[in-house]
Amino acid sequence: MLTSESVNMQARPNLVYVEGGTSALRLAPEQARGLGLREGQVINALVANRPDGSVLLLGAKSLALPPGFAAGQTAVSLLVSLVGGQMVLSLTDRQASAQIKPRAQGAPQQRFNRLLGQIGSFHLSRQLNPDRLSRLIEQFADSKEGQSLRELLLSGRSLLPDQVKRSMENSGLFLENQLKSGQMIEGAGLKSVLLAIQRLMKARQMDASGIWGAIDELEARQLDSLSSVLGGRSFNLSWVLPFIDQMPVFLSLGKKTDDEADEKGEHKAGERSIWYVDLEIPVKDEVRCGANLEFDKENQVKVTAWIPHRELFSLAVKHKEKLTDLLQQSGLSVLGTQFYPTQRAQREPSIPPGFKGLEVSA
Repeated sequence: MLTSESVNMQARPNLVYVEGGTSALRLAPEQARGLGLREGQVINALVANRPDGSVLLLGAKSLALPPGFAAGQTAVSLLVSLVGGQMVLSLTDRQASAQIKPRAQGAPQQRFNRLLGQIGSFHLSRQLNPDRLSRLIEQFADSKEGQSLRELLLSGRSLLPDQVKRSMENSGLFLENQLKSGQMIEGAGLKSVLLAIQRLMKARQMDASGIWGAIDELEARQLDSLSSVLGGRSFNLSWVLPFIDQMPVFLSLGKKTDDEADEKGEHKAGERSIWYVDLEIPVKDEVRCGANLEFDKENQVKVTAWIPHRELFSLAVKHKEKLTDLLQQSGLSVLGTQFYPTQRAQREPSIPPGFKGLEVSA
């Protein structure tokens, strides 16, 4: 018998299996809207295996997976379809590396191929959140791992150029090259500290899946930097700067090739390539500011910033002249300074899915 209570009850969005097995899953309309999906879209996502169930990581958002979906996989490609008014995610075949290489791949090569093209910041942003870092430091205050983490963190209130330089040199490909050549390193790097904390968490039987995801994202950035050189693409190096009093800063240093710059009309024929520094700064959940500085051979700089935060945008406009003065005091000629009160458009991945620009002999 139907009653008024049952008529007025609100439907809860739940995952539902699609007929035919576990190769696809349905999303309720509320879930599809929250994830920003559209019909015909092909998305690449990470599968995080956690004690309470696997989740699908779509950028900064996650989606709980039913048992058996994408079992045994860590990265998947999905096709978004519209069936019966509901969004359906279907697994698609990723380019198999076995079709490219005649010989079987070892574990190091398989891990490299999994990380290539999977650059993200979901786990890094969560693990390097100031609140999370404070809890980690307090949790491991009695260990050398906690002390190493404390010494590694920067402070936005007393930031010095030498500190940023040292943090960059002790991470990314710079650190890997120094370790390979046997050089002594002053202070620990971010990845080594996270690895040490991960081992300590496992020894204490704690869930270390979030730390593992952050390490994967760091290594994916390292591989992207290396493959940009080996693959003949634009030179690009990537770092993550952790702070104790603000969200982490994702930093890239690179050079645009002559062909790229010509296509975009950024310099005339005969001029050299343009160097750039790119910053991505999460302010809070789903709010990210971006900044890009371009330098040419004449020590001229062009500054562009995207600040989708009303108060920060007003402060940036207010101190625009001060920024110009500081750049000029550093010996730079400012070509232009442009601020936008909007989010920066999503950039395409620097490595296309299926690209294998590295081969490991092990």
